[in-house]
Amino acid sequence: MSSLPSCGVCMNAIHPVDKPAKYIVCGHVFCSECIFKLVIKDRSCPYKCRSDARLRFRDVRTLPFSIVSTSESEDYKAVLGVIQAVALQRQNLQKIADENAQRIKTLSARITNQTSSLSRFAASTRKAAADQKEALQHLGGTEDRLSQEIEREKTLLAELAAAQHRLSGAKASLSKARSSNILRGLGAGEGIPLMPGTPSLNILAAYFLQDIRYKLLASPFTKPKSLVFASRPKYPIDPNANHDNYTYRGTFNHAPYDLIQCPSNSLFLRQEAQLHEWAIKLQSLQPLYTDPNYQLSCQSLGKQVIDALNQLFQWKLEIYHEQHVPPQTSSAETPNPVLALNPQGTEAGNTPPTIESTRYLQIYDRGTNDPLYLRFVLGAVILVLILHVVFNVPQNVCEVVLALGHDQLDGLGGLISKEHLQHLSKLLPKTVKGALSAFDLDPTVRRYLVCPQCYGIVPKEGSYPKICPHREAPDSPPCNAKLVRTDSRETGQDTDRPIKEYVHQSFPEWLGRFLCRPDVEAILDRRKAEFKAKAQEKPTLVYDILESKAIQEFAWPDGKAFFDCPDDEFRLFFALSGDGFNPFSNKEAKQTVTSTGLYLFCLNLPLEERQKPENVYLAGVIPGPDKPSTSQINHYISLIVDDFQLCWTTGVRYTHTWKRPAGVLARTALMPVLADALGIRQLCGYGSPTSQFFCTFCWLPFSDIENFDKTSWPSRSLDSHRFWAGQWKDADSASRAKLFREHGLRYTPLLRLPYFNPPLFCIVDTMHNLLTGLLMRHCRNIWGMDLEIEAGDGEFAPGRAIPSQPSSEAMRKARRAIELGDVKALVKTRQEPL
Repeated sequence: MSSLPSCGVCMNAIHPVDKPAKYIVCGHVFCSECIFKLVIKDRSCPYKCRSDARLRFRDVRTLPFSIVSTSESEDYKAVLGVIQAVALQRQNLQKIADENAQRIKTLSARITNQTSSLSRFAASTRKAAADQKEALQHLGGTEDRLSQEIEREKTLLAELAAAQHRLSGAKASLSKARSSNILRGLGAGEGIPLMPGTPSLNILAAYFLQDIRYKLLASPFTKPKSLVFASRPKYPIDPNANHDNYTYRGTFNHAPYDLIQCPSNSLFLRQEAQLHEWAIKLQSLQPLYTDPNYQLSCQSLGKQVIDALNQLFQWKLEIYHEQHVPPQTSSAETPNPVLALNPQGTEAGNTPPTIESTRYLQIYDRGTNDPLYLRFVLGAVILVLILHVVFNVPQNVCEVVLALGHDQLDGLGGLISKEHLQHLSKLLPKTVKGALSAFDLDPTVRRYLVCPQCYGIVPKEGSYPKICPHREAPDSPPCNAKLVRTDSRETGQDTDRPIKEYVHQSFPEWLGRFLCRPDVEAILDRRKAEFKAKAQEKPTLVYDILESKAIQEFAWPDGKAFFDCPDDEFRLFFALSGDGFNPFSNKEAKQTVTSTGLYLFCLNLPLEERQKPENVYLAGVIPGPDKPSTSQINHYISLIVDDFQLCWTTGVRYTHTWKRPAGVLARTALMPVLADALGIRQLCGYGSPTSQFFCTFCWLPFSDIENFDKTSWPSRSLDSHRFWAGQWKDADSASRAKLFREHGLRYTPLLRLPYFNPPLFCIVDTMHNLLTGLLMRHCRNIWGMDLEIEAGDGEFAPGRAIPSQPSSEAMRKARRAIELGDVKALVKTRQEPL
């Protein structure tokens, strides 16, 4: 091999393998190392063959042939290097091609999903456009028909006006004769006060109704000491027999306990005859006026008259037994069957208790019986209620307004009768408390003393204990904490006052008030019909909790669904919820006071109506400053369960509602329980979310929380839950702690409800699960959103430290692992990129 040429820069020999040659655009040849140095240093050709143009990488070329002769081994070595470089490049290209193929596969799947979604959306859009076009056409036709009907109505109104003008003369001539006939038939000559020139039969009927009401209020009914009966019975009297079937049946002084006409019976018979006459008059007054409020007043007054007659008949029955039962059978040891009856008229067994709900309807009926003067009283009471309840005006100012109202009433003395004026004065209260009770605004409640240590409760009735008698476990000593404190600031004398007090609202009474509202029954009837129709269709999508499997398969005592019941019965589902809140509305700095509210809402109502304040049943508010822990809340849940047990076993019958004058039967079920994760576990007797058995649906231990195979989760069962909860209830303190460690369950009074299934009825509500859980963490912790940072377009950095962000490379690897489904890579990825 001849001598090798040298590089003009480094003066070293150019070798085709060790030191290959490169040439530039001007034709001069240099070694590759020197050429690269010249380009990097931005130099021109060393030989100055051209201008001072700077060299670039695109100006460098590789010689297509060797400028020197080489040996065969050197040629083999050069070819081998080229082959290795090509192989390495091919391997890299193959790797890139595999990655691109996987990415193309993923993208094609996404494109397929997007295409199918767009095709469905396009079909829906075309259908919606067609429906809109059809609706517009229908609307146009309807508008034309409406215009025609308007013109026709105008013609009919003109004809009607002419006919009314012709009939006005006939009405004027017949009005006087008709009113005189009605007055004569109803007994108008008995001293009923009428306003001169009564224009309408409706007002006339209202005056008759009001006159009966006044006389009934002014008539004293007292039990006589003795009565003279027509004859003794021909059969022996059994004092233990049920004689409550002797009631008013539309006849006066009927057998078998009829009285004779004598001076000792005269007052009693006169009272019975007067009540009988009023009952007959009310039957003739009811069809005169079809107004719903007037009809309600007639029914209410008629019930009062019938009740007074039944009371007279009961007095006759009692006096008859006192006179004719032998002495040996009427001793004090034998209770009187009449006096031993349930005050609500119910018997033991499956007969539902009855609640008189007519009083809840009176708030919608005030002012209709006395069109002229009773509305004046109503306006004064409503004014005082608005001032006191809405605007928080002091009681003394409100009582001044009531005193002015009484002064105005005194000025009516020359216009109305004395009885009428006395009745109006009784209706207008003199105190704010009387105004509140006039509309029955205060709920029916029961009061309890609360232990400040163990949160046990004691009824505030009679001579209640001064120290807490509650035991945490069967073997635990009594709490013995003080329930009352001595206070002498108001009365000047030492008075025992509760340290804490809990007020529980009666659920059956609240439900009666709820059903007597004018719009509630119509909504419940409509919802019942809707779900009855949906049950026949068997839809696959669920839009409401009432369509869920748990409620559709829920068996009431008769085994039927909630919508498959008679028209005079309601079957209602109520969801229990509870949460703590700050009674100071979070306005106090570093405030740690917490009160706990227990409330329920009806699932039979539509979604937009369920959680309105007027539709929510507030059972009570547990006083602070702390909240009950673990099983201490059972004292308050037990009160709710007592009410719902009654509403489940027999139901509650209400005598009168807005839509059903004959009454309605209401049955209720408590399901599900909705609260945050901590509230759910406290209400239903589970452990905390970080305990050994953290899940409310399965027995998966906390150590295996990353197990995502649902088929391997050991599910909970109702029988085992009830068994271990019962074992915990009956165990002593040490055994309770051991049972809780092994099974993670405590007893809850909700298990007294025979249908309650804790693994199925525990639901974490969406507010705590999504809004204040996942979404809040994502916005605050991941995105770094903060209320203290002013809003903007992102051009400037916030005034505080920006949250740390993972690197771009870490984000790229994490995204690639998710796209490819690489489990091993995901396990190795840190939490921040994920």
